[in-house]
Amino acid sequence: MNQRVTSGTLNRWMQSAIDECQRGITGGQSPFAAAIYDRDGNQLSLAHNIVRQTSKPSHHAEVMAIDMACSKLKRKTLPDDAWLVSTGEPCPMCAATAANAGIRNIAFGASRHVIVSAGFQTLGLGCEAFFQACNVSAKIVGDIEADQCGRLLMDNAKE
Repeated sequence: MNQRVTSGTLNRWMQSAIDECQRGITGGQSPFAAAIYDRDGNQLSLAHNIVRQTSKPSHHAEVMAIDMACSKLKRKTLPDDAWLVSTGEPCPMCAATAANAGIRNIAFGASRHVIVSAGFQTLGLGCEAFFQACNVSAKIVGDIEADQCGRLLMDNAKE
């Protein structure tokens, strides 16, 4: 973790994503949410998955949060000390979007194994493995509020 980002901070940030995830579930969306934070702990964006709403398979929470943060900052990339916080381990598409946007710090709740157990796809490649395959250095921290994030997935398993 960055010197200034503690486990308590990551837990607090994840709780915000969990709350957004619950809003998405209430709206009929898949149980995923993500947020972007800057180095000072300011939330730049918060989004939930809207694939069901839009019928667009690229509208994962992480992609939406990254797009919103870039729009807010009026930049195509984010500062490399920004954090992506996601209730689920980012899939390869979301990891690629994060890498292309310059994100080098990622925290997630439920692992890809839990995501698969709930009936969702991960394409079999973990976030850390994706960044390694791309030869991009990133700090990836898993299992942040993993029990809550896992429950959201399992309670809303894909049918």
